[in-house]
Amino acid sequence: MQEYLKSYVQAAIQGSESYYRYLTEHQRGLIEYRVLKIRQEGSHFVLTLRSLLSYADTVQLRIENKIYTQEQIKPTEYCEQTNELTVRPLDELRQVLADTPIQKITVISDLRFLVKRVEDWYRSYGLQIALPTQLGSVSLPKDVALSSQASEEQKNAVAAALSQPFSYIWGAPGTGKTQFVLARCILAYVQTQKRIWITAPTNNAVEQMLYGVLPILQEAGISLQKVLRLGVPSRAFKSQYSEVCEQTDKAKLHGDIQAQLLQIEAAIAANQEQLDKLAAYRNFLSFEKAQDFLESALPDWQKRMQQKISELDRLERECIEWQGRGYLVLAELETCQTKEKKYTENVSDFTRQVRLYSSGWRKWLFAGRRDKLMQSLQTEMHELDEVRAQSHQLIAEREEYIQKEADARQQQKQVLKEIAHSKTELQMWASYWKPLLQSAKKIRETCFATDFAFLCIQLERARKILEEKRPQYEDCREWSETALLESKKDLEQQKANCLKQKENLEEQGSGTRWYECLVLAGTVDTFLYRMPPNEELAPAHIFLDEAGYCSLIKGAALLAYACPVTFLGDHMQLPPVCEMPDEDMQEGREPNVCLWAQSALFAEDIFTQSILQITNTYLMHLPARFEKLKRFDLTHTYRFGEALAKVLARTVYSSSFYGNSAHKTDIFVLHAAASREKVKKRTSPAECRAIASYIQSHPDEQVGVITPYKNQRDAIRNLLPRSSGWEDKVLTVHGSQGKEWDTVLFSVVDTLDKWFTDSDRLESNGKRVINTAVSRAKRRLILVCDAEYWGMQHTQLIGQLLRVSQWYGDSRSYVLPEFISICNQ
Repeated sequence: MQEYLKSYVQAAIQGSESYYRYLTEHQRGLIEYRVLKIRQEGSHFVLTLRSLLSYADTVQLRIENKIYTQEQIKPTEYCEQTNELTVRPLDELRQVLADTPIQKITVISDLRFLVKRVEDWYRSYGLQIALPTQLGSVSLPKDVALSSQASEEQKNAVAAALSQPFSYIWGAPGTGKTQFVLARCILAYVQTQKRIWITAPTNNAVEQMLYGVLPILQEAGISLQKVLRLGVPSRAFKSQYSEVCEQTDKAKLHGDIQAQLLQIEAAIAANQEQLDKLAAYRNFLSFEKAQDFLESALPDWQKRMQQKISELDRLERECIEWQGRGYLVLAELETCQTKEKKYTENVSDFTRQVRLYSSGWRKWLFAGRRDKLMQSLQTEMHELDEVRAQSHQLIAEREEYIQKEADARQQQKQVLKEIAHSKTELQMWASYWKPLLQSAKKIRETCFATDFAFLCIQLERARKILEEKRPQYEDCREWSETALLESKKDLEQQKANCLKQKENLEEQGSGTRWYECLVLAGTVDTFLYRMPPNEELAPAHIFLDEAGYCSLIKGAALLAYACPVTFLGDHMQLPPVCEMPDEDMQEGREPNVCLWAQSALFAEDIFTQSILQITNTYLMHLPARFEKLKRFDLTHTYRFGEALAKVLARTVYSSSFYGNSAHKTDIFVLHAAASREKVKKRTSPAECRAIASYIQSHPDEQVGVITPYKNQRDAIRNLLPRSSGWEDKVLTVHGSQGKEWDTVLFSVVDTLDKWFTDSDRLESNGKRVINTAVSRAKRRLILVCDAEYWGMQHTQLIGQLLRVSQWYGDSRSYVLPEFISICNQ
């Protein structure tokens, strides 16, 4: 598990670097703010913005199609009360700014720094991530509503969130995830005086969560002074709940210090990485030096070894030859010894007989016989002498052969000793890499060619490893260990100074009320850069709302705080937004960036899967496993009527999903025929006109307009009065995440060339896009589309919605009768 985590942390750092580079190269990660007014005050320009500026420290200006940096425009002040941004542009830019029409000037907030912050966080704290194991330590809240008003599903969800170390509460809109489950969990911790964090991917989602939770806490008699909303609130939220918002100036100062501390700690981690990398580079150089030496020395070593093995073979042949000659001599010697024995016996026999006939009367009587015996004795004696002479010669020859064999054996021992020395020498040369050393140890004289060939294969592997690693050490050539150690010392001093500033600010009373608050609320980004792990404000539990919309790289970071973690959300709505196309994440390109595109609901995978497995899971649109992350479902929605719920159960959720029999969701279809003329891609002029007409005729209605496509969003905005504030109410489906309106007009746009509206298309997440659009409507949903076309799309989610919709106004008069009957079924 730890190896997978290390691999994941490295992938998170590299993926953030790659994603930041992609955003920079493609001018992505920018939020644009419309400028309503400009006035010049000497060398300064004051720009009144249409909407609240979230990140004033990162602003740039787009004039015409050219972007001007902070260094060029020099922002000096931002006033939240008047929403005015003051800049002091360079001399050459002032006239350009003065002469350009206001509609061609846009303020841009560069959010790429959030990617850099995540990278810094992983450098500093990534290895502290761990699968939650700590069980919840609080009881169910003392709340009468928990037992009297709650469904069994809701009760079980609260109990699960409070008892499981890692849980996911799933529910569609209106199932009570926030106003019941989350609110009761918060209540349980507040009643036991334990601090928790509640967070979400976006500022808007944080505030929507608080809008649902705060009234419940007030009803339970909990003071809102126990709640603190971190970060910059919207004007509407601040006007309603100012007591839970931190003091902006003090909070900004504290946030700046914390952000600086995060950067310093990331720099320290990067510095240590450089020192470690420098040490690794030295090992690399030692490896390379040893490799070069072995490669150069090996041919001569092979030649010497082959000579020694040849000599050893020659000596062995000599030994065998001398041994063979010895065997032959021994055989002859044995023959001689047999003859000698025979001749010796004959001589003895003849000698006894001669002695018998050499005295007394026998000498004269048997003189002839004695002469013959003497002649025979002489002959046998002569043969005996010859055999003995031959035996002596054979013995001498045999001793000579034995000596020669012994000499050859001695030479063999010397050669074997030299071979052993050469093998030891090779093992010493190959000791820089274990597989090579093992191959060197296995070399045998009897299989030298085969063993040496395998050694050469390992040598080639070692060279390949060197060449693969070489590019990662290119920058190390310019590094100095002395300089890095000096830098480390300086960074540690900066960190100490920063901690001192933070301590002083907190002693003075930062105005954030952190230490008195039991509920801290903010975006995931805010918690990551302002709340390091292992600090005094560590939570007893973390709750992440809209978890399906939160990226894995951020959601997994919440597992570093050593406490139970509960995700809440609907994984059948929009996934995280990642600017890089999926095809760029294919293997061999930038697979690590998928951590920004995959949902936090896959957090358990980082402990058991490689980065390529995680990437494949994302690219193949595989579902989350929910093994370590325990899932609990809320299947009863109180927002949708039964008819709409049945459509969603059939097309999006499951058969167990059901709606509210006491509530009827009004769904209308407003027909706008697809244009037969050539129009801008992903736009529908007819839908734009129909929407503008509806808005004009319903001035007092709380209306939101959403569409899957930016081109259509812009086309609708251009038809509406510029001063009426429609920019915040005409949004893409992705931009509407977390927002709700009484009435939602959904501009479908597509017909034949469906993309986001194709609910059968996995790669576009069409089903989730449409489901998200539907869930933005609290009371009334109006589908603005070509009803003739969509009425025939029986398998599509939009086609299914048309079947439970009513015709709006006289739009049915523009549709052929056969389609009216289909849509009224």
